[in-house]
Parts: sequence; structure tokens; C-alpha cells
Amino acid sequence: MPTPDIRPAVIHYQMYEGDEQFVGTAQITLPTLNFETVDVTGAGIMGTISTALIAQMRSMQIQIQFLTLTEQGIHLAEHKIHTWEFREAQQSVRGDSGEHYVSSVKHVMRAFPVSMDGGTLQPHSASNSTITANVYYWAIYRDGVKVLEVDPFNYICFINGTDYAAQVRAALKG
Repeated sequence: MPTPDIRPAVIHYQMYEGDEQFVGTAQITLPTLNFETVDVTGAGIMGTISTALIAQMRSMQIQIQFLTLTEQGIHLAEHKIHTWEFREAQQSVRGDSGEHYVSSVKHVMRAFPVSMDGGTLQPHSASNSTITANVYYWAIYRDGVKVLEVDPFNYICFINGTDYAAQVRAALKG
């Protein structure tokens, strides 16, 4: 079995609104992918188990924190669907040779803002204003290859080459 590559750090990243427009520099807290769960108890089960429902996702949110509240930050709070891209250059190390290389990672999201925190005002410091948005679509591409796509509105739950929602879509067609 080959030694896996190590990806120790993000060298840098940029944020875009749509496909071209550079939005600015910010600290991003990416969404958490959580699946709906149910507790199961009864005959044949010792106690209770919790199981994730196939391709059924909980709400996802992203946070974008700016050093100060900028025009760009206020634009991101506009009440409309935004399409954002976060393009990363990740440092990678080959597990077998120790050779260093750079991987490209791109996150594509459609999101709707739900809050804008103006941050704090204090001399000689950042105000750390934050935009929080509900994420309706999230795709991740590693070196141009799609590795994740979650789209609750269109019943897509694609992870590493498998669309787990395909079974659900087929069952709903009857």
C-alpha cells in the first residue's frame, strides 16, 4: 500500500464573487457537512443506536470574517443568492519521496446571507466584522477534479465519485 501524501497547510487563498471579481481578503470558516440522524431502538438492538440518513443533510453555514467592515463585506450581506469561489494553493508532500508540491483546491458555493456582525471598535486593532450565510450548494475541486458536491435542492450528495443521493432519487421515482 502506497504511503499517503501529506497536506500540511494552505499556502494562500483568494475569494471571488461569481467567477471573476476579486472580493477581498478575509478569514473563512467553511461549512460543516452534517447528516440528519435518527435514533433506533427496539427488538434486535441492544439499547439505542444513532444512524445517519443517506444523503439527508442538515443546514450548512459559512462565516466570512474581515479585519474591518469594508464595502466588499457590506456587498456580501446583500439579501440575494451569492456565488462565491475560494481558490487555495495547498502545500503537499509526497508520502513516498518527501517531495514538496502545490495542489489546487477550489470551493464553489451558493449562499444567502443571514447576518452581519459589525465587529468591535477599539484603537489599534481589527474590528473583525463577520458575514454569516446559509450555504445552499457546495462543491470542492482538487486539482480540477470534483471530489464533493452537495446540493440539497437538487438531491445531489456526491462524495469521492459516488452520488449517495442517486438511490434516494431512484426510490422517489417509484
